Amino acid sequence: MYREFVVPHQDEFIQELGIELEAAHSAGSETVRLVKLELGPDDHVEFSYDVMGISVRFRRVTRGAVVTDIFREAATRLSIGWVGESRQFVTEFNTDSLPGRLEITVGESVEILDQMLFV
Repeated sequence: MYREFVVPHQDEFIQELGIELEAAHSAGSETVRLVKLELGPDDHVEFSYDVMGISVRFRRVTRGAVVTDIFREAATRLSIGWVGESRQFVTEFNTDSLPGRLEITVGESVEILDQMLFV
């Protein structure tokens, strides 16, 4: 069953988080939007989402190597905001038998909370 993926308008990323969305530059990525946050000279994170593909991806790249790569499908809602001094991306998921939530908080450190519950 198809579920709608509700995401903030691109202007909300600027107003709420002070960052602009980029279009992903890979084949077949016309609907993918990307946020890239620099953590240090050789360290950054990328959060991307695809409304049509109802999916999200989080990657952390350190010294040119991908050290974290999380991909989730069946996304239903993306919300953004702040937790203290850190930016937060919260994605909710739902399939017929497996709802979940992925919270990614990026500041001086990167925190990931990934919850999936069988119903």
